[in-house]
Amino acid sequence: MVMYMVSDRLLKSFKEEEIIKTIRDNSKLLSDLAHVRLGRDEPIFDIKTNWLAFIDATDYYIAKSLLLEPENLEYVSLDEYRNNLYKIFLDNPKIAYDSILFKQKIAKLFFTEEQYENIRKYKLEKTKDISTRYFTVIKTPGKTVDEDILRYAIYSIDDKSMTNFLEGLYQYLLQNPLVNETYYGKEFILKYSSYLLSNKLGVPSSSIYVCNDNFWGEKISKNDFAINCGTSGVISVHRDPLLKGELLQNNLPLLYNALMIIAHDTVHTAQSYNMTEKMISELGFDKLRTSIFKKYLSSDSYDEYSANYQGNEMENMADAIGWDFTYQMISKYNPDAIDNIKEILAARMRTSLEKITVAKYNKTNDKREVAWQYNVKMMDDIMEAHPELLDYSLMLKIPYNNDATRKDLISLLETENNSDNKTEVSKILNDYYLYAINNNELDKININSLTEDKQIMLI
Repeated sequence: MVMYMVSDRLLKSFKEEEIIKTIRDNSKLLSDLAHVRLGRDEPIFDIKTNWLAFIDATDYYIAKSLLLEPENLEYVSLDEYRNNLYKIFLDNPKIAYDSILFKQKIAKLFFTEEQYENIRKYKLEKTKDISTRYFTVIKTPGKTVDEDILRYAIYSIDDKSMTNFLEGLYQYLLQNPLVNETYYGKEFILKYSSYLLSNKLGVPSSSIYVCNDNFWGEKISKNDFAINCGTSGVISVHRDPLLKGELLQNNLPLLYNALMIIAHDTVHTAQSYNMTEKMISELGFDKLRTSIFKKYLSSDSYDEYSANYQGNEMENMADAIGWDFTYQMISKYNPDAIDNIKEILAARMRTSLEKITVAKYNKTNDKREVAWQYNVKMMDDIMEAHPELLDYSLMLKIPYNNDATRKDLISLLETENNSDNKTEVSKILNDYYLYAINNNELDKININSLTEDKQIMLI
């Protein structure tokens, strides 16, 4: 079960007991967060990424439980939160296009019969009104799309029956970018662009929030336009430069720059999470390791890692794919504009690809020669303290056992040998092979005790 803004990967970033406790004991907090999400375009205070992620994850948990796992809510009353949400709806019906709990199938289970019927009637009338206004807008070049249409579109991104509506709106915004730099115009471009690229890359959609901090509460640097928050699938887009129009680069309209920025970080999300073994990659593992190190290492240790041991190929790859995706989208949805900007985009793509090539042959730092030693030791320590990380990514199960201990040399070789993607798994395990060999694991193996297949594999 997946909704465009939230899925199981975000849900796993919060402890289930924390969500249940909040539903049971602090429905006022949930109602307050629902208010914050509703007014995210003009907040009266600085909205935190973690707030929006938590209310989305909680609503998703309730929806998933109602549909698939009702036993999760056996000892939890939803009455207070349900009634609070309904009160917000009566005061500001726009909330009906904010939460998964207002989706028809879920709302029927969550709200009382009377509440559900009132919500259903409102959404039916509102949908007709929005459809009428939508067709008026897209037939009139140069108009600013109003908030209701954009909120409705954002809410419907995961709805396959809405594809024509979404595609038409996306095309209109890219053809009329300068008059649609409203908050919700930007939010729709960010979320729908990421949704399209995620589908193309074959990974779950990212959860995108426009805030000044990242998922872990750290303030986003003034030089960063967005931060990918690793295995959570969260992308925090830097609010101040986005709303103040400071994303302008390369003589491109703001919405085009927003498209590139979100594409870049969507690639990073794909690098740190892969759905199938065939999509596992060395770059993806590097990105996953970096996101874990950033969260769990001390500031000094992370600085040591980023300065001396971290590869930079993944950044250049994200740039290259991001610029290519931007070129493809503008070519498809606004071909009249592409002639004016294709040289800019092509130059950026060439630069990114050249950096990837140079980086592979420019690892002169002496510490990079022993990066495997630092990287494996740091990851071992983190996995011992946080074994739950195994639930976040298939890639961690390549070098680690189900109890989060590092696999021994024979087990590493078996993992590679049994893989359908031996080339990339071998690259990922290279650090672990070096670590095992340099820590004398070969000397500890009794060759005669191994089966013939394992002896051949070891040789």
